[in-house]
Amino acid sequence: MKAVKYIGGTIPSKSLIFTDIPKPKIKARQILVRVKFSKLNVIDFERFKHPNKMSIFAKIINFVQKKNMPLGGEISGIVAEIGSEVSGFQVGDEVYGSTTGVLQYGGWAEYVICESNMLVLKPRNLSFEAAALPLSGQTAIGAVKAASIKTGDKVLLYGSSGGVGLYTLQILKAIGTEVTAVCSGRNIKNACITKQIM
Repeated sequence: MKAVKYIGGTIPSKSLIFTDIPKPKIKARQILVRVKFSKLNVIDFERFKHPNKMSIFAKIINFVQKKNMPLGGEISGIVAEIGSEVSGFQVGDEVYGSTTGVLQYGGWAEYVICESNMLVLKPRNLSFEAAALPLSGQTAIGAVKAASIKTGDKVLLYGSSGGVGLYTLQILKAIGTEVTAVCSGRNIKNACITKQIM
């Protein structure tokens, strides 16, 4: 199958190659997804953030995550194959989710393996292009739940223009909280766009 494989380094033009790799084989609790969309998330981007000097975070990512693997931790696609112990999904289902691994990888390929508990059925009113939801969206929901925030609470949201912040802001407004959103001056445009959407 076709894939964009990461071979190491911080300069994308020298670190990524378009190549053929074997189609992955699933285990009993896994699902094989035919990828429709995958995005560049923070785990991928960190490797290329500083072309002249790799950050500590990037070094950790490179230590944990294998080279010679496709990048891409967030995907949307169509279920192609289901493991013997998987329930709640069937071949042909449209799904969103995160790929396997502590630091997810593998989404920049025609097919990818996902743990069944890391996939959800795609809502009919959302497009495959919304593959950016899983990582930041899960983090935002987890933060709101961990803080036991409820309707009527007053919340100060720091970093409201970032990936997680934008989702958190929308979740907080949806549950009826009073939010004071804070972000840097350079990111005020992102915050204003979110305000217009809401």
